[in-house]
Amino acid sequence: VLLLGGIMCTWYVITQLLHHCMGLQTRPLGMVLSVYLLALPFAAVLRDDRRGLKLYMGVFLAAMVVVLILAGLATIDWVPRFIRHKVYFWWSGLIVMIHPSQLACFLLVGIGFALVVLSFTKKLIKKITLFVMAVLLSITLVMTKCQTAMWIMYLLYSAYCFFAISRG
Repeated sequence: VLLLGGIMCTWYVITQLLHHCMGLQTRPLGMVLSVYLLALPFAAVLRDDRRGLKLYMGVFLAAMVVVLILAGLATIDWVPRFIRHKVYFWWSGLIVMIHPSQLACFLLVGIGFALVVLSFTKKLIKKITLFVMAVLLSITLVMTKCQTAMWIMYLLYSAYCFFAISRG
């Protein structure tokens, strides 16, 4: 089931890239990717000992690395020409493929996943990498100018610190 979801998402991305190259209308990736990369693995999680959830977190964190790279390129104004119309600063915040409010929601999920993996990993280098990633995701979330997402991010960090301290 998980492999099928990955194959479907790969097929959809390839067809959308071909449509873009041929000048045809493209459709947003969010709906298809959220169904095949979120709903499908979560449905399969109950029978595969959390491998689906771990796989989804890994894929999502890899996607967040891509978002961080694109946000960094937008910050220094080095966005490649072929995606310049999809990655830029607008009056309401940073746009990386989608509206700033939607991007902020994805960044919140990325921060949450980074904190979850940070809590369970034992290796120091992975902990440092995930901490830096969470900080960079937080900075990118602030650049979206989405006030509600910022408050939820503050609450997320507060809850994480509370549970980390209470756990000992």
